[in-house]
Amino acid sequence: MKTDRPERGLFLVFSNATSGDEIPEFHWWYDDVHVHEVLRVPGVRAATRYELDPDQMQPGGADALGRRLLCAYEIEADDLARVRDALMATSTERSHSGSFQLDPMPILAIFRELGPRVANKEALEEER
Repeated sequence: MKTDRPERGLFLVFSNATSGDEIPEFHWWYDDVHVHEVLRVPGVRAATRYELDPDQMQPGGADALGRRLLCAYEIEADDLARVRDALMATSTERSHSGSFQLDPMPILAIFRELGPRVANKEALEEER
């Protein structure tokens, strides 16, 4: 059902850095260069990076399909397919780091928002 409200979603990138001395360079490149390049794509509004926590709820931990890092980009547009198309069309214009692990390849996925954000009202009041 189409509404007048823009579509919202998340563009998720699951990846790894190469090991060793290149890890600090990877984080610098991702935080100070790459994220800002992606944010220039129309419809990409914000980004937050995460690392897989070693303490997980399931026995034996979680492997996240062999990826330890996640960048979650918030996207919003009249049509999320346009954001996807723009991300794909501009991918060769963005810089690439030699410390970005390509085996296994990063996993890229766009998730469409299904419903409104639900918040813990008590936690929000504590923040004020």
